[in-house]
Amino acid sequence: MFLFFSFRSAVGQFGGHVLHLQAVAARTSIIAKIAQKMNAWSKWSACSPNNGKCGAGTQYQIRTVATQPYCSPACPATRQTRSCTHSCCPRDCAVSSWGSWSACSNICGTGTKTRTRRVTAKPYCNGRACPALKDATKCSQYNNRDCAVSSWGSWSTCSNTCGTGTKTRTRRVTAKPYCNGRACPALKDATKCSQYNNRDCVMSSWSSWSICSNGCGSGQSTRTRQIISPAVCLGKACGATTQSRKG
Repeated sequence: MFLFFSFRSAVGQFGGHVLHLQAVAARTSIIAKIAQKMNAWSKWSACSPNNGKCGAGTQYQIRTVATQPYCSPACPATRQTRSCTHSCCPRDCAVSSWGSWSACSNICGTGTKTRTRRVTAKPYCNGRACPALKDATKCSQYNNRDCAVSSWGSWSTCSNTCGTGTKTRTRRVTAKPYCNGRACPALKDATKCSQYNNRDCVMSSWSSWSICSNGCGSGQSTRTRQIISPAVCLGKACGATTQSRKG
């Protein structure tokens, strides 16, 4: 609003003095200062993503000038912004590289071996789900082990102490065969043998002669001896155990 004060002439008398004001122009206008006035801020706008898709964004609000300033400082800002979040950005699951294969589950034939990997970043905001974390495949292996045996033991005594017989020796298993390993060999061995443990017959001494059976005529008397140990194998046989003589 403009206020104009027009003076054609003004005469004032102050303490006997006359002040005469004469207009510089035919009409002089004096303009008063008018302060600005702003309308209220609008509602915040929708959040606009900074990358054009998702995540962090910016929104704004505006206001208009209700009264234009005159001979006053300039109007304040008519637009202001603030940070906002538009929507979550999808993140796919991320996994590590496959680890090493495990040992085969069967060490004698066909089995399975496996490998694994781990999740390094979980999926977020409808991102692609994680793939399988375990993988398996068939495998075959044959950990063959042959039978192992000890050395032969000593020979036994001959089964016949007087003539031809058999003697044996044995050995033991120190490691059983496994898978397709070579089977154990014989653990017992036998061979023919011959031995003659000869021992002569041993007899006691003769006893004294007995009394004549018929006085001192045609009778007879006897004496005896005992077998202490009989002859063995080809040893000397035992002799008579009784002797007789005529009176």
